Amino acid sequence: MQSGGLEVSRGAPSEAEATVREVEMLREAIAEAGRPGMHLLACESSVSAVGSLAAMAAGVLRRGDAQLVPVLNEMKVDYSQLIKAQAGLRYGVHNAALVDPVVGGFARGAAGTAICAVAETLASLVAYEASYVLIHPYHIRLKATSSRECL
Repeated sequence: MQSGGLEVSRGAPSEAEATVREVEMLREAIAEAGRPGMHLLACESSVSAVGSLAAMAAGVLRRGDAQLVPVLNEMKVDYSQLIKAQAGLRYGVHNAALVDPVVGGFARGAAGTAICAVAETLASLVAYEASYVLIHPYHIRLKATSSRECL
């Protein structure tokens, strides 16, 4: 991925810059739409805590906004996500948990994936103190979230 001509790498200063720019562009877009105070779910492209921390430090991610904090497949969290969640809670942003169990993965079929989605939701409420949860199962073979098994 590139941002402003820079190659963006996980955990690098380029990730911090790309995430700050992402949130700045979201702010510009909602201002142009006449909704400058609107709640944002931001820092979506940041895969580590670096981006969210940079956006908070720069003041572009505001208190009351939300940051995306994924549960890693399947049923895992790492220190980077825990740091992001804890920093967000201290700063005053909402943690929006991303739960995307894989149909055809470790959970196997639709029934196992549904159970995994519930378990990952509960894990995100405990580990991240998530304010809300975004659930979208992903089909490993069809590369889609709208297949029959996912719905």
